[in-house]
Amino acid sequence: MKSVEILINNKKIIASTNETILTVASREGVFIPTLCFNKEFCASGACGICAVEIEGTPKLFRACNTQVANGQVILTDTSKTKRAVRSVLELLLSDHTGDCKAPCSLACPAETDCMGYVNQIANDDIGKAIETLYKKLPFPNTLGRVCPHPCETACRRKLVEEPIAIASLKWFVADKAISNFTPPKPNKNTNKKVAIIGGGPAGLTIAYYLRQKGHSVTVFEKNSTLGGMLHYGVPQYRLPKDILSKEIKIILSTGIDVKTGVTIGKDISLEKLQSDFDAVIVAVGASKGQDLDYKGIEKDGVINGIEFLSDVSGRGENAKKTKFLSYIKNKIVAVVGGGDTAMDTARTAIRLGAKDVKIFYRRSREQMPANLHEIEEAIEEGVILHTLVNPVEIFGNNKVEGVVLQKQELIVPSDGSRPYPKPTDETEYMKIDTIIGMIGQKVEISGLEELAVTKWGTIVADEKTFATNLEKVFAIGDCTNKGASIAVEAIGEANRCAEVVDRFLISGEIVGVERIVIVENEKKESDFQDVKKIERAKVKQLASPIRKINFKEVNKVISENVAKKEAKRCLECGCGGLEKCKLFEYANQYKASVSKFTGEKHNIKKDNSSSRIARDMNKCILCGLCVLACEKSGANILGRNYRGFITQIKTELNKPLAKTGCISCASCVKVCPTGAIVEKNEIE
Repeated sequence: MKSVEILINNKKIIASTNETILTVASREGVFIPTLCFNKEFCASGACGICAVEIEGTPKLFRACNTQVANGQVILTDTSKTKRAVRSVLELLLSDHTGDCKAPCSLACPAETDCMGYVNQIANDDIGKAIETLYKKLPFPNTLGRVCPHPCETACRRKLVEEPIAIASLKWFVADKAISNFTPPKPNKNTNKKVAIIGGGPAGLTIAYYLRQKGHSVTVFEKNSTLGGMLHYGVPQYRLPKDILSKEIKIILSTGIDVKTGVTIGKDISLEKLQSDFDAVIVAVGASKGQDLDYKGIEKDGVINGIEFLSDVSGRGENAKKTKFLSYIKNKIVAVVGGGDTAMDTARTAIRLGAKDVKIFYRRSREQMPANLHEIEEAIEEGVILHTLVNPVEIFGNNKVEGVVLQKQELIVPSDGSRPYPKPTDETEYMKIDTIIGMIGQKVEISGLEELAVTKWGTIVADEKTFATNLEKVFAIGDCTNKGASIAVEAIGEANRCAEVVDRFLISGEIVGVERIVIVENEKKESDFQDVKKIERAKVKQLASPIRKINFKEVNKVISENVAKKEAKRCLECGCGGLEKCKLFEYANQYKASVSKFTGEKHNIKKDNSSSRIARDMNKCILCGLCVLACEKSGANILGRNYRGFITQIKTELNKPLAKTGCISCASCVKVCPTGAIVEKNEIE
């Protein structure tokens, strides 16, 4: 073998003439992408993704089967090679059918691997399930109780009968682990310091994940108790405060410093934090309620809803000692609003002994943003809905005695957008004693006036980087941009911001979070017509006559047997081989488009007949590695069939894998670069 001298990306390398460019590059730590190459088999160049340039030659070469020659000047990462790689990936993606991630996971604002932990529960691996949850959620027990679960709305099981009870399963596994879960030990200390303003769900989440990455973290909280609106805004009957406290204790156990009772602008300035810390994250939430704005709001008995909920919920089990009790007990109470917090307010008033509780909402019941079960439970407890009405004037001498309601009609816009309410000439008078406004939340900006704000008074933060107008200051959660949302949204932002801030602390660069490139699949009811219908797990509740007279938790955690049965209803929509899928990895690395090329796609029935191996040839890229591996194992049952677009990797006589000579060695699984062949324990 003759030695030769070559240059790869200006690096001088001595190689042998029998080596390929890919072999040499791999040995020297130079990255070249490849899907079809495996060192155990002869290179085929089938995928064409390992394109490189050789100086003096206009065409591109496949590094896996191009041998080195003396004097070669090789370039692996040029605009030309990147375009070629991207084109190959886009062609492969054009016929890659299936779901990279399950719809439930895609719908979760925190990007939780819902399918992963659901299937881990089904297989009695509770420890693994809690690990999966904590990768994205440091509040699994809390969210299992209070999250409006958009994951369930997206669940494909609804095309069979009902969605998987994902939130209940999250609650079940978190409840099992809350007393003995120990978070992973943080990485080695980076000597970087981060200040976080706000100890709510967003602030504590980013504190947890930045601490995991080895940074020193200090949380500054103006209240005496951590938790933000989870503590001060969610009633005890939905979220017992001891559960929240236990989860916060787990977060703080990683070594996070906390300073409560600290108000920014009064006890310490934002400028001082910028000076003392390497990064500052503002996560103050939206803890102020919007005031009602019609005639008579100055009267005694007009209450700010957020202030009301904060006082009641913040007292935990002592909720009935609220300073607002005299305005509620034995009184006719009206709540203005139609969201979940309006339902919380109304149901809280019921528990405080209100004579009657009414909800005024200017749209229809169907348009209420509150979760359906929250509305139904409120009605069960005696709350009366008055829809298509809007208060316009509060009557009474010094105290509230009644309200004038203006009736509304819904106008459907020509563009098909959400119908909006329009006042009519018809009004009605209704006797009430107390009116609570729950029409929105706003940000307390005191002490943070140097930050740029929107016209709504929220902090302007870049959608991808979370950067503000101030140097090394980031902002996340309800206090930014569009304002208040659900807790899991704030937690998701915190998780993504942790990645941005970590990179900033290490490299000084502020790089935004990009949307992942994924393949998604459309499904219809007809696709699941052969799936057996199984009743969804029912969550036990306190009966409404009992629950409405106290603040005991309404819902009960499901049992282990019920949880396993429910988890086994999962259709496993996502790809079991995603974590090892090179096509997914490269598609994101090269920002390939899944819709660049369109046309006919294969529609091949999945083979789940084997007890160990699952085959989905709709994800096959025809690299042929499984054929070579099967041949080497001695089974020799796989081969290419047909030519051109209709080419498929098939078993002998196209039999189900279980009826062939398959020895279940899983050699094919080990070499597959996509999720076309996976071991079943990877998806179970």
